[in-house]
Amino acid sequence: MMKMRSVTSWIVVGVLALSYLSCVELTGQRITWFHDVANDVLHILIHYDGIHDAKTSSTPGAEQIPEFVKNGDVMLWDWPLHIDMKKLRENLESQDHQKKEAARLFTSLKTKPLGYYREPDGRVGGAQLVTLSGVKAFVKGINALISRAVQHPDLEKEKDLGRTVERMRAAAKEDFQWIEIRGHAIRFTMPVHPGEWSRKKRTSLESILRKVIRDFKMKKGDAENHLRHLITLLTTAPVSYIDEGERVTFVLGLEDRPATWRIMLREEYEPSLEPVVAEAVKVDLDKILADAILDEDAKPTLLHSTLLAWGPPEERVRALLSAARSGDEARKKAALEHLKAWAAEWNQKGGVPEAPEKADDLAAWAQWYEAMKPFQSSGKQEPAGRTKKTRRL
Repeated sequence: MMKMRSVTSWIVVGVLALSYLSCVELTGQRITWFHDVANDVLHILIHYDGIHDAKTSSTPGAEQIPEFVKNGDVMLWDWPLHIDMKKLRENLESQDHQKKEAARLFTSLKTKPLGYYREPDGRVGGAQLVTLSGVKAFVKGINALISRAVQHPDLEKEKDLGRTVERMRAAAKEDFQWIEIRGHAIRFTMPVHPGEWSRKKRTSLESILRKVIRDFKMKKGDAENHLRHLITLLTTAPVSYIDEGERVTFVLGLEDRPATWRIMLREEYEPSLEPVVAEAVKVDLDKILADAILDEDAKPTLLHSTLLAWGPPEERVRALLSAARSGDEARKKAALEHLKAWAAEWNQKGGVPEAPEKADDLAAWAQWYEAMKPFQSSGKQEPAGRTKKTRRL
């Protein structure tokens, strides 16, 4: 099931492969998660920014997107890392125990499309909510799968990680906890041999840099894509690394609050899939988000408890910006008032980047939205000292 490479190598191979294998492509992606500890539920918000057809696609996105929505699939980064829920359901009948168990675990994910949206630069994206109930049981099952996988004979081919493999196999026999969730943070821990791990980090980094240098000499476009992916991993991902000598831990997210992983993939975009996305998802997310914000007496909805409670802060700004650009003068005025109040609150808290001073400077707001892409979100959207007028800002 699993051929052993160091975690570093897995990441590098996966990232660089995206430059060549995509069918439906994204300009970027935002992933935010919220762990409801009391109810043992993990909620994951996925924003697919700038959905478009790949130039080298063999299967048109116009065919893939409706099936993706219908089957409740999930895509991470780009199409090659998309979770095909239909195939997973078919694997529930597999004779392969590990494949069947993996399918059982991942088909417990429930997905719901929230709607499509248009970013200030005109690009169309889609938002999806993924819900995992029974987080403790899921994590226990994943740990059991990993413990069985590290016993695979292919691990023996990793000669430069031989002593690390021995330690991993010994840990697996002791029901080692490879993955755990603390608060909102997802932690992956593995035992290592310090010398081997240090050497592997060095050779992996050297391999990455040599590939980028080679690509700059031969095909500059690929090199720029590779650099963008690596910059995302190193600077925008809410990831921390703990090296304790005999074991290493990778932490995704923050324990005390939700975080957003902002992934910048490419600049290229073409609009042919825009009507397909709108037809497949059907819900205009910007409109219903603006309705939820502007209506002071609106009853709490799924959008209030997710996007507006702990989702990326720019979601609220994009929806208000869309309302401010509408032809309805009353709606435009209300949207500008909310933008003004939100900007004051954001700037008072030291939000980065700083929000525009003038609420009616829509071009500045569009620039602010674009500037948010490299920054992590704190997930804390509700301002302190709310007044009735700004209670949902």
